Amino acid sequence: MRIHVVGPGAIGSLLAFHLKRATTHSVVLIPRKKPQTLVDVSKRGTSIQIFSPGSSQVDVTSGLELEYPGDTQEPIDALVVTTKAQHAKRAIEKLAPRLSRLSTLFLLCNGLPSIIPAVTQDIFPRDTHPSFIVGHTSHGVHRVDAPVVQGSTVCHGTWKHAGMGRVVCAVWPDAEDTANKERQDSPSLMAMKSALQACRALDVAFIDYNDWQTTALAKLAVNCAVNAASALIGTTNASLLSPTAYPFLSAVLREVAAVFAAEAEAEGLDGHHDALAHEHLLKMTLDMIASTQNNISSTLADVRRVQAAAEPEPYTELAHMNGWISTLGRKHGIITPLNDALPALVETKCQALAKGL
Repeated sequence: MRIHVVGPGAIGSLLAFHLKRATTHSVVLIPRKKPQTLVDVSKRGTSIQIFSPGSSQVDVTSGLELEYPGDTQEPIDALVVTTKAQHAKRAIEKLAPRLSRLSTLFLLCNGLPSIIPAVTQDIFPRDTHPSFIVGHTSHGVHRVDAPVVQGSTVCHGTWKHAGMGRVVCAVWPDAEDTANKERQDSPSLMAMKSALQACRALDVAFIDYNDWQTTALAKLAVNCAVNAASALIGTTNASLLSPTAYPFLSAVLREVAAVFAAEAEAEGLDGHHDALAHEHLLKMTLDMIASTQNNISSTLADVRRVQAAAEPEPYTELAHMNGWISTLGRKHGIITPLNDALPALVETKCQALAKGL
């Protein structure tokens, strides 16, 4: 099977690295756009270099393939989407003609609770959509060196696996519908699940979709508290361990927990209350910060990229994190002033940097 990875940034590169190392499948990287410095290199062999947590030795996985949008219209067996949240729908739309009902689409993006409806309902007609796997991860990864041509090969980049975590996945229920035997037994779905589970170094787990929803909401809550704060402060996550950061993190999560409680009551969802309560979300957030204190958040990476090269607005994923909480808050009549303000503050910072201010 050929596994395509679109948006192979930090998490996408980590996953591609281990998929190639742990399986016999072909792994194809699809960057969102072709950098000017790497024109006409898609036919060359590609490698990824990663520093493992606590190690000064770099590990290399080679034999990957590189493909750019528009290079081919060949069918895709399995597509892994690890783009930024704000780019996910557009990236999938471009590749949708290459996907069939027997393909598998694995979504591994931040802000998935806000993205899933747009992907599952808007892009694919119900009778033609592929199988869906959804996932979230707590691994911390950031770039060390940019892609570079090395003789006959392309090094897609060097990355630092700064914090060990896990990948929690579920099969979207429609793909498990026993009335749809063809999709349920799709070879690509079964092969993709096996490939992910073979990546033992990433601690991949598949759980029931309803349970996954709860874990995904909790992960989103952590992102709401950490990502915007770290982007504004401009340092590694370690700075958020300061006692002065605690009241801010707690206040953001108090708004998030109130919104989750209202949504659960409105939708008649049971069994979510304790896992999504303020105290539990705060503990999860502090634990995550401690385990990834040497890493920078994906949002801070986005902000720093604005300084290095022009990126189209919106610059960050916060509209799919804090912004989604604000939307749900308005739906239930709950005020969320911090979550309202944080995306605007970070976007304002990005706009200033883009102008050289």
